[in-house]
Amino acid sequence: MGRDGVSNGTQAVLDVRNNVKAIRKGKNGTLQLYNIKNDPDESEDIADDHPGQVKKLNEKINSLRGSSELWPVSFFDHPEKKVNYEELIEGWTSLKKQSLKTTQ
Repeated sequence: MGRDGVSNGTQAVLDVRNNVKAIRKGKNGTLQLYNIKNDPDESEDIADDHPGQVKKLNEKINSLRGSSELWPVSFFDHPEKKVNYEELIEGWTSLKKQSLKTTQ
């Protein structure tokens, strides 16, 4: 598993207080929920029986995740939307020069 908690597009979060583990396989995968105390092999998905926990843990997974090629966090991290920083710097420099001319 990588530093960002992602392995082959799978994300997981553990709720120790409630003895459950939530797993999502793939970016658009459905959250699976397992009772790790009663089902340590994670063979019975109990998500349908606990929609409140699923919602809470889904929000938790989304807030904790790091950025990766599979799970880009921001526009700048998205592999299909690479930023040309040279053009960006040129644009900022040009705007700054224009701004200085109008204030003089």
